[in-house]
Amino acid sequence: MMSGTIHVSSNYGKGSVFSFTAEFDKSDKQLVRNQAQTSFTNLDVLIVDDNPDLCEVLSNYLIELGCHIAVANSGEEALELLDKRVKLGKKTLAVYFGGLDNGRNGWV
Repeated sequence: MMSGTIHVSSNYGKGSVFSFTAEFDKSDKQLVRNQAQTSFTNLDVLIVDDNPDLCEVLSNYLIELGCHIAVANSGEEALELLDKRVKLGKKTLAVYFGGLDNGRNGWV
C-alpha cells in the first residue's frame, strides 16, 4: 500500500481544505508522447455565447494560442457570421455553450 497522509481543515462559513501526500514507486515504463503536435496558430474560431465574461476569457486564452477569434452573442448573430465565413471560403471552428437565448430564435 502507499504510505502518506490525509489532512482536512475546515472553517464554518468559509470552506474546507483537503490535502494529501502519497509515495509512489518509480515506473520502469517509458513515457510515450504523441508525435503529432497540435497547432492552433491561425485557426479561425467563432465563440457563441450570450455571457460576455465567458466570451472574453475564452477569447483571450485562444488568442494566446494563436487563434483568430470572432464572437457572436446570439444564435442569429452566429449564423450570420458563419454564413459570411462560408462565402469567403473560411473554415471556422464554432464553439457553442448551451442555453443560448434561453430557447428563443430557434437556436436551441
